[in-house]
Amino acid sequence: MEKILFDDEFGDNFENQLKSRASGSHDEMYNYGRINLVDVMLSVEKDNIILDIGCGDGSTLQRHHYAHYLVGIDISEKYSRDAKKNVTNGEILLASMDNLPFKEKTFDRIVAVYSFIYI
Repeated sequence: MEKILFDDEFGDNFENQLKSRASGSHDEMYNYGRINLVDVMLSVEKDNIILDIGCGDGSTLQRHHYAHYLVGIDISEKYSRDAKKNVTNGEILLASMDNLPFKEKTFDRIVAVYSFIYI
């Protein structure tokens, strides 16, 4: 069976990077690793247009501020307001992942870190 996400060598290298960067606590390494794994797999480039589905306060988009344009959606008015304050080179929309208000092939990268648990 073909491995879709990454092979064992990638996983080992990534784990070694985490161990060398994190200061030690399991929770810190876990959280740091999760954030970095998402970022590595997303592999954002400067000319990319990014969509974050369920963007929350915009922290994932903020980490990719160098991208060409950022778009975040969230169903929470509070989180959408917070994200609008935090994301300066893009837009935040109050919208649902059940009815995305975009044309096909609008985005180069799409991320939905915490959204899939609600599907």
